[in-house]
Amino acid sequence: MRLTCTGPESDILNGVLSTDWPALTTIGVPVAGRGVNRKLLGTVDRPGVGRQVTYGGHPLYLFDPPSQPFVPAGEGYVETVEPFPPWHGFWSLVSSRGGEPAPGPATIETETRPDGKTAVAAKRESNVDPIAVTVYSFSEDRSGSSACSGACSVRWVPVLTRGRPHVAGGITAKDVGVIRRSDGTDQVTPSSRRG
Repeated sequence: MRLTCTGPESDILNGVLSTDWPALTTIGVPVAGRGVNRKLLGTVDRPGVGRQVTYGGHPLYLFDPPSQPFVPAGEGYVETVEPFPPWHGFWSLVSSRGGEPAPGPATIETETRPDGKTAVAAKRESNVDPIAVTVYSFSEDRSGSSACSGACSVRWVPVLTRGRPHVAGGITAKDVGVIRRSDGTDQVTPSSRRG
């Protein structure tokens, strides 16, 4: 069986475990339920997958396996191999308000480098993504704003949070701040850049 990352929704519906992130597909026009903005719903055709539902322009996926009762187990899942940065990116919940990512609270902590020195790391979701991933600063960022958006934010994924980040391992609450990005999401920053 050919394994895929984001195969057709039938992979999860028929119990075929060939993908962790089946695309949310439809054969008709998607219908907006309670709390969903119908103007943000759309579709995109994917060869071999079908018509994938989009929200705010973002293709939507399911997480395998589903849970009962519902717990968003895939929230903050990072596609990487330790100790590498998240080359493939993070999976986030989607805000019903505007379609932007809706992550949980980030945990900011320290990690020990091979030379014994420490660096700052982020853990997105301890139940799904227990790996603390090294974080970086960008020299073009200015106080209260990020200069990394569009293609830059795909390659260098911002550390997003919902509410104040959790801190651990030598990091204190006064060490971190949060700024509002132009897309409406909240990004963790050093406290000197608190917005």
